[in-house]
This record gives sequence, C-alpha cells and structure tokens, in this order.
Amino acid sequence: MNLTDTADITPGDKLYYHLDGQWYGVPLVDETRGVIYNKAIFKAAGITSAPSTFAQLFADAQAIKAKTGSIPIVLPEAKNVYNTVQNFMSFYLGYGAHYLNANGSCGFDTPQFMKALTLYASFYKDSLDSPDAAVDPESTLEAIFTAGQAGMIIDGPSFYYELEATNPTLFKELGVAPIPAGPAGRFGFDGGWPLVVWKSAASGGVQNAAEEFAEYVGTGGGGDIALAKATGLIPANISAAKEAPWNSGYLSVFTKQVSNDAYPYQYPAPEIPQMGSLETDTVQTAVQSVALGTSTVQAATNTLCSAINSATGK
Repeated sequence: MNLTDTADITPGDKLYYHLDGQWYGVPLVDETRGVIYNKAIFKAAGITSAPSTFAQLFADAQAIKAKTGSIPIVLPEAKNVYNTVQNFMSFYLGYGAHYLNANGSCGFDTPQFMKALTLYASFYKDSLDSPDAAVDPESTLEAIFTAGQAGMIIDGPSFYYELEATNPTLFKELGVAPIPAGPAGRFGFDGGWPLVVWKSAASGGVQNAAEEFAEYVGTGGGGDIALAKATGLIPANISAAKEAPWNSGYLSVFTKQVSNDAYPYQYPAPEIPQMGSLETDTVQTAVQSVALGTSTVQAATNTLCSAINSATGK
C-alpha cells in the first residue's frame, strides 16, 4: 500500500503497520492507557497528586490500602486477559527491557525485565490489587472500579468516555494521568484499529476501493475523526488529534501520550509475523504464574524466552 502522507502517522503506528518499506494497513484510530483515579479515595488516603513514576504508583497503592477500605488499584494479571500485556508492557519498557534483541531473539532475560515483572506481580502479591485479579476478566475489574470500590485503574480513553454516560456521578470524581515512568522513561501502550488491505481482495476492484479509503482516512479526510468521536478514541492522524475535542480535558492526556510516548509491545523493533501469537500468551502466562506464586520470576522468564525463541526460530 502506498500512502501519500505518512508524516501524520504516529511513530508507534508505523512500528505496527510498516515493514520493509511497505505499508500493510493504515491506522484509523488509536488508544493508549493512563492512570484513571478516584479523587475522593485519593483524598481519603492523603494523596495530593497523581503518580508520575512506578515507584509512586506502588506507594500510592500502599497508602490507599493503609488508610481506606478501598481496593488500591485493579490491574489485570490473568494470562487470558488481553489487557494484562497492554498494561505490563509499560512496566517492562519503562525499566528498559525489550521484547526482542537485535538478532530477533528474546530480549527479556535481563535484570530490567525481572525487576519490572517483580514489581507488577507485587501489586497482587501484596494485596494491593483485586483479590481475583489473576483470574478475573477485564470487564470484572472495570466493574469494580466503576462501582467506586477501587482507587485506580490503568485503562483507556474509551472506558473513561463511556463512564460519562453510564456513571456521571463517578465521572465527576475522576482524574487521569499519563502512564507512570520507569527508570528508562515513559512508554504507554499503543493500540490501533487498522484498515488492512490484503492482495487477495484485488478481484472486483475491492483492493483499489480499500486503498482509496485508506488514503482518505490516513490523510485526515474525516473517516478517522468520525470513528474517534463515536468510540471515545484518538484519531491516528496527529494533526487531526490536535483539534477539539482531543486537545483539552481528559482526552488531551491520552492524545499527548499517543503522539509522544505510545508504542507497540516489541518497541523499538519493527513488527514480526510471529507477534500476533506471541504478544499476549507468553507474557501474560509469565505475569500470572509469578502473581499466583506458581513460578519464580527467573523460572517464568526462562519459560517466556524459550517460547519466544522457539516461535522465532532463534
């Protein structure tokens, strides 16, 4: 696919859909994750500002546990919950760990990754998370927060957007901050809704029509804007996302992160064909096994890397 204007496509999206000089899809809208917090619970815990680092996130969770009757934070830690890796990736990238080495093999067998895994699982092991976070689906964890029972959740703009209509009382009590930073910096999850054009669609002019629509969306023609407004997500077009409503209020927090600090799981490497099957199961299995205590951090990391190297032939 030949897109005529790619300057407005985020760096994170390029790592998803651009490989060896070829575009295999065009991002329509983007999402990322931020720390959504309950201001009333923060006030009860004596917390005066949102956490900006993972160390502060953990300290705030400890304060909520000690001073309130609320669950400090709801973090998914189950191997069959997609949001587990969507949240955990910010931790391992923030600590300086990378999914892949320069030669395409597993890059997780490092002290940085093991520190990130230890911290993430510690929210559950130290009873700072929902008691069933290692097995519950994301919808159950979101329901806990929506019921006002938790101080924080790491979630996206569409979740925040829906609360304005479904729970306006809670919505007024919420704040949102960018994903916290680790020692190596701030890295938010970047997830896109792409339009993918397969060569097999060439018959009957389908491929040409799809490519024309991709050009229309990818150059700010309006399709991405309409979809973003309907879903509460962020236009993948950087210039469009600088306009209202994405340049103010809670949306501006997510918008800024998508443009500046949001990347796919395998950052800084480009996408690889195996990532579709690797991105979730291997990492999420490691998280759940450490959280439940069925595996040590080192053993979980070894198993994780063995699976990645087997899939990539390394």
